[in-house]
Amino acid sequence: MLRNKLALVAATAVVAALLFAPQRGYAVEEDPYIYKSLVGQVLFEFEESATEQNGIASETARFQQTYTLDLKGNFLSRRLIIYDAGVSFTNNDYSSDASDVTTRSTGYYFRTTALPKSAIPLSLYGQRTVDEATTSETIKTTYGLNWFLKLRTLPQTSIYAERTLSESESTDTETGNYKVILKKDLGPTKNEATMSYSTSGSNDGTESSVATFNANNLTRISKSTQLYAGATLSRSASTETDSDANTSLEGLSLLLNSKPSEDFNQNHRYSYYRNSTDGDEQIGTTYSGDMGYKISKRADASLSVSLGTAKNNSSTSDSETESLGVSGGVNLRLTDNLMASESVSYSDYKTNANTSAASTTDTTDTTDTTTDTTTTDTASDTSATTGDRTTLRATSRLSYSKIFTRAVLGAGWGLGYIEDKAEGFSTGQGLEHSFNGSLDNIDVNKYVGFGAGFSQSDTYTLAGQDIFSHSNSYNANAFNKLWKQYVLINASYNKSVTESYIDITGSKNETYRLDATSAYFKNFNLMGYAERSNTFSGVSGSGQNDTVGASVGHNRPLFKGTLSLSLYYTLMDTEYEGGSDTIRDLQFLTQYVRKFYNNLNWQATFSVTQKLSSESDKDTTSFTNSLTYPLRAWFLGLEQKNTYTVESNTETAEASILFRATRVFMRVW
Repeated sequence: MLRNKLALVAATAVVAALLFAPQRGYAVEEDPYIYKSLVGQVLFEFEESATEQNGIASETARFQQTYTLDLKGNFLSRRLIIYDAGVSFTNNDYSSDASDVTTRSTGYYFRTTALPKSAIPLSLYGQRTVDEATTSETIKTTYGLNWFLKLRTLPQTSIYAERTLSESESTDTETGNYKVILKKDLGPTKNEATMSYSTSGSNDGTESSVATFNANNLTRISKSTQLYAGATLSRSASTETDSDANTSLEGLSLLLNSKPSEDFNQNHRYSYYRNSTDGDEQIGTTYSGDMGYKISKRADASLSVSLGTAKNNSSTSDSETESLGVSGGVNLRLTDNLMASESVSYSDYKTNANTSAASTTDTTDTTDTTTDTTTTDTASDTSATTGDRTTLRATSRLSYSKIFTRAVLGAGWGLGYIEDKAEGFSTGQGLEHSFNGSLDNIDVNKYVGFGAGFSQSDTYTLAGQDIFSHSNSYNANAFNKLWKQYVLINASYNKSVTESYIDITGSKNETYRLDATSAYFKNFNLMGYAERSNTFSGVSGSGQNDTVGASVGHNRPLFKGTLSLSLYYTLMDTEYEGGSDTIRDLQFLTQYVRKFYNNLNWQATFSVTQKLSSESDKDTTSFTNSLTYPLRAWFLGLEQKNTYTVESNTETAEASILFRATRVFMRVW
């Protein structure tokens, strides 16, 4: 009998556990329009500050009151009509040693939506704001509608209309914005059209209007091919007291992506634009396309083409630019470590500019490869400048890579033919020769690892005029392999030199850098670096930058709170053509956060910032205390801040205290 009772109790316990055991919970967002709700909020903010600058003291005080009331709900049914309505009032009293100013802002809004859950919801809204100051008043009124239509056979339609009237003592302005968006999927195509129109006018005679039409189409031709087309058309006009302006813009873009197989892919892009403003016109077209084909597991080929034209016609000058670029290549993997490649490229750039001077002027026209300075003496003189360049290049290259036990080897060698013709410079044929090598992760010993690399490219003249060019680069780095749990150290060196028969394209760069980081110490992050950079270019001349930087960060629990410390320091010495400068930047920040009695939050921040350069010197010290405390339905905040700034010959001391209290009232029925 006892066993039967125990069995019955155990069975009952198992069933109860299955029925009443906690299950996974799901959060469901409740519809805010099912019930009627009334939400009110009050905000009081008082701030008092005192400032002393070079012995001259001033005091200011500000008291702000904000009251808002928002009503939300439905009429008869959630599916019939929903509405939002509200009113807000803000009063701001500002006083200083010079004057007392009071500003008020009163706002009202109402928004309602009919049939919100249907396929044709219609929203109407209106808003009015009155801003009052001591000597002025501005009234802004906005009203509009949003209508969405989602019917089965017709395009999905969105209609927006809004008008805004702004009235003030000096100017009255009225604006209107209207937009219609149509969306429709037809078979494999997705279509969208947007039409918008906006107007603006004021009582001072200024008027403007903008009309825009955009159309987009995305067609999936097949599973692996899709075509995108977009067009835009815009017209704008503006009228001022003494002038009128009219602008038109037209644009077209096409994009074709296709990958019919794993071995072949292609992309084509085309764009056109035309922009005209009162007789000035810019017209341009661009095309770019590329194709790739995987011949076999060890061979692949690619081809790319780019075309571009641009015309600029204005009352003072006409210019026209044409560009063409074609390149193709074949890559062949001879072995697992050796690869051969062959590439051919052709580029043609042509430009022509005609400048008409209405009076005696000095005109300087700079193109990619030439600078032409022409002085016109009469109103009918016209200067024409061209800057054409054509380049043909064919290159063969071998690349080798190998992973060894103690290093990773990379090497390359290339030989090519070049024809270069630059307007105003040289025309000739030459031989290109390039080679490169690298060793990475060199394992010399268990203490230090190394890496090094170099590359060089030269062009030798074979016939015609000199088309000489030379470029080389070197890099080396060393890093620690021992004690990496304590610190990571990396030292690097980089140097590059470029020389050409076109002087302005020459450049030299040399950089030494040492980096060290450590996160070994608990709650500490340490970082430091030093860098020297020497530069030279044919445009800006030579320069040298020496930079040293360091940073320290620390976080730790302290007295049931969290203490954060950070220090950043940067020193940079710069020398350039005609001058030098020293820039020093020091930032120190400490922050302590603690919570008292579960509700009182305290945050204290102390910061010091120093910025020094040849043009300015600025030191800023700041200390901030802030307390926040939720008291039932109230949220209270108190902030005290002291700032001391020294800049050039100016000393400024600021002290402020801010008190904020806010409360939210809510009723639902």
